[in-house]
Amino acid sequence: MGKTIWTNLNFGMSPAEVLALQPTATKPKKPPVLGDEVCSLEIEDYRVISFGFHVCFYFTNNKLNRVWLERKTSTNDDFVSIRNQLRTKYGPETESKGGSSPLDLQMARWHPETNTVSLLLTKSMWDPRFGTIIWVYREPSAPENDKL
Repeated sequence: MGKTIWTNLNFGMSPAEVLALQPTATKPKKPPVLGDEVCSLEIEDYRVISFGFHVCFYFTNNKLNRVWLERKTSTNDDFVSIRNQLRTKYGPETESKGGSSPLDLQMARWHPETNTVSLLLTKSMWDPRFGTIIWVYREPSAPENDKL
């Protein structure tokens, strides 16, 4: 433990330790699962950079290893605003993707010392002006664990 994953949380914390530091977190009614990771705690509306996000804290064997922030009905401008804030904090992204098609996925990724930060914008096929922003913090030593 000791490596910071997100805000005041460290990799490897138990759900009880996370709850003590994030007291607005609750147990989800239907916990989402990513492979062997379970979202054991969530925050319904967490404000970051003036946007509201749904936050899931994913654990494997009761140890925190991923924080997943999701915002539906997001625009490309929202993505750019968040990406620019992350550039201010982490510098230029180490990986990025994006195309000119309105349906193209937008992605930016940073690899600071203590974690990997990924930001994605997936587009709605019904209305490509809107999509879902997914912002993930995870351990840097587990690239095979990238389930975005």
